[in-house]
Amino acid sequence: MKHIVLLLTKSTFRKTKTPLLLKEGWRAAPGWLFKFVILFTQPPAASLEASPYRARARRRQPSFKRRAVWLPTGFFVQSRTVLFLTVLALSMTACKGAPGRPGPDSQEIPPGEITDFNTLYGQNCSGCHGEDGRGGPAIGIGDPLYLAIADDATIRRVTADGVAGTAMAAFAQTSGGMLSTAQIDAIVTGMRTRWGTPMDFGSLNPPPYSAHIGDAKRGATVYAIYCSSCHGADGRGGKASSIVDGSYLALVSDQGLRTTVIVGRPEFGAPDWRGDLPNKPMSPEDVSDVVAWLAEQRPEFPGQPYASAQRTVGGLQ
Repeated sequence: MKHIVLLLTKSTFRKTKTPLLLKEGWRAAPGWLFKFVILFTQPPAASLEASPYRARARRRQPSFKRRAVWLPTGFFVQSRTVLFLTVLALSMTACKGAPGRPGPDSQEIPPGEITDFNTLYGQNCSGCHGEDGRGGPAIGIGDPLYLAIADDATIRRVTADGVAGTAMAAFAQTSGGMLSTAQIDAIVTGMRTRWGTPMDFGSLNPPPYSAHIGDAKRGATVYAIYCSSCHGADGRGGKASSIVDGSYLALVSDQGLRTTVIVGRPEFGAPDWRGDLPNKPMSPEDVSDVVAWLAEQRPEFPGQPYASAQRTVGGLQ
């Protein structure tokens, strides 16, 4: 709170220093507190008799038109000048607190300058990867196991450039997206800081994030051992959904299949690489082989009508 004291005088003699207090009060404004004091100055009798302005002073009654302020320097300034200077000072320094004026925290931040992780993730990632990274239509990127096998460089590359041929779009401006490099970095750093809890794998080492394609024939055996109890003998569904559906395989890359096999989908009850069989985790070769088998089930032309579809001659299909 800033304080300003205004001394307003009623005087016919500007050199007198014998003020009598007539009125004082307080006035408030946003960020300021004003105290005004109106003084009536009356000179000593001797000064009055000796003054060459005695006769004129007797004819003139004290008037507020001649109000003045006594400054510490010994000079009087017309109160109208003081009032003008006061208003000018308020307009330059106190107007930021004026009612109705937007505060600094209410001003809009340009979209390209937003680096808050919650905002960036909520607007760009949560629709597919779920709230708090727990998974949705796409894998949960807030899963500590996912963050244990995917390093920052991988997450940054996938976020910036996307994955061609899948639903994972590119978000970096350099790849046709809307996010700057600083915003991509903010997402990667936020994921690691918020969800990258270290995991204790004991004596086990998780399979690597990426690897060369495996053997599809061995993959059929691996599938029968680790996956068929839920997804069916031919992969077309059982207790869990089909994982050889052409539309599904058309929307997921081989790397996406590998990541899902390793990390699982806990939000759907699908275990990770350790939980398919008790005390028998999948080896890195098992993961590569079953991914090769799944990739082999991908149709050449996905999205074509199913074999059971009938064509209506002469009508709409």
